[in-house]
Amino acid sequence: MIDIKRTISDLRKTLNDTTGEDDYYVSEDVKQNRLNICKECEHQNIKLGVCMLCGWFLKQKTSKRRSICPIHKFLAE
Repeated sequence: MIDIKRTISDLRKTLNDTTGEDDYYVSEDVKQNRLNICKECEHQNIKLGVCMLCGWFLKQKTSKRRSICPIHKFLAE
């Protein structure tokens, strides 16, 4: 079940990121490492490519510098 409060909180943190445009995204290596973590997680929906805890699409969530895993498998940078 998607936790709406957690999703809104995570989205708010990401949208309030005050770093420059170049610093908004992680490197391709970090993104791939995060995606690998998500692919192994029991809370991801393979068909939709979505985290079922926070509701984010995994490709977008793993690319943002300030994104965090709702169960702390990866943290913001």
